[in-house]
Amino acid sequence: NSLDGIRPPKAEQWGRALNNYQPNFLIFESNYIEHSGGLLIDHTDSNSKSVVIRYNLIRNTDKSKGDSSAGEHRAAIQFNSVSKIAGEISWNQIENMPDSSHVEDNINIFNSGGKPGAPYKIHNNYIKGAYPFPSTADAYVGSGVTIDGDPASSTLETMSQFINAYQNQVISTCNASMNIAAGHDIHFYDNTMISSGMYPDGTRSERFWGACCIWNASKVPKENFINNTIKGNTIGYVREDKNVPFPGRQDWVVIAESPISVKAGDNISLPNPITLQTEEAEWPKWLAKIARNKVVIGNK
Repeated sequence: NSLDGIRPPKAEQWGRALNNYQPNFLIFESNYIEHSGGLLIDHTDSNSKSVVIRYNLIRNTDKSKGDSSAGEHRAAIQFNSVSKIAGEISWNQIENMPDSSHVEDNINIFNSGGKPGAPYKIHNNYIKGAYPFPSTADAYVGSGVTIDGDPASSTLETMSQFINAYQNQVISTCNASMNIAAGHDIHFYDNTMISSGMYPDGTRSERFWGACCIWNASKVPKENFINNTIKGNTIGYVREDKNVPFPGRQDWVVIAESPISVKAGDNISLPNPITLQTEEAEWPKWLAKIARNKVVIGNK
């Protein structure tokens, strides 16, 4: 399908391309989505078995209202209380442009995940762009991928859990590339996280913060925020006032009070400089990967 957003009335937000409540088996694949409020998979029940989202081209996710003011949170792909589910988010190409989008987390997994021995998989996605709106705004909260949760529903059984995210390319995302902010048994590995600290037109922005973090931002019980790792990723994330691990970089954010914070040596840091050309070099790698795996993105 081609799903094209139409500007909403002044007080309303852009419509979602998909809003699926308590799916049983869901496969959402080979679609082109332009300017929408993204996809929402909302809750599961005892009949819910599998959710697969793959081969889609998703552009310019937007949480704005018709008058361009900010509305409620929107992600390109949002899971809300989708627990103990099988399946994957894979082989999607997600793109956002400054001042043409207003996405927060491109992929947000909230109180969701898989099962022991059968983690939910987020892999081989190409994610480029997460910016404030307007691009000159002095605050922004968003990312490429964030695992999230609600402290009011944060038992070992109900919080985000058993998620593996790997072989994703996350490029030019303000605030963060990939974060673990809640949950247990969540592992990020073999991903590429690159941001030059600049918008595509070369404008520098202070909204670029740090590539990755394991941080109990959702304030779930500490005894449940366990078995989470961000290791073996390739990272180059520019933040001019930091030196982690090189001048002008923050490849990971250290949280002093977190016993499972990302540490030096856990990941591979690219040498300086990290430039727009470093970001652009990821595109032919993506094209080669989808060709090698005989994947067609979108509805061509």
